[in-house]
Amino acid sequence: MSRYRMGIRLMASAAGFIAWVVVNAVADRYRKIHPLMRVVAAGFLVCFARGPVTALLG
Repeated sequence: MSRYRMGIRLMASAAGFIAWVVVNAVADRYRKIHPLMRVVAAGFLVCFARGPVTALLG
């Protein structure tokens, strides 16, 4: 498997983590979300946001 395909799969998994946490938080099932899932989703969110923020700030 090429590195490009592995990267795409990782980004799709990261987006899934973030989406699952957001959907459950919005649906008032915040207690259902394991603390580790919150940490992983926050880490992926920082990873996703780092590129646009860096480009915006120059």
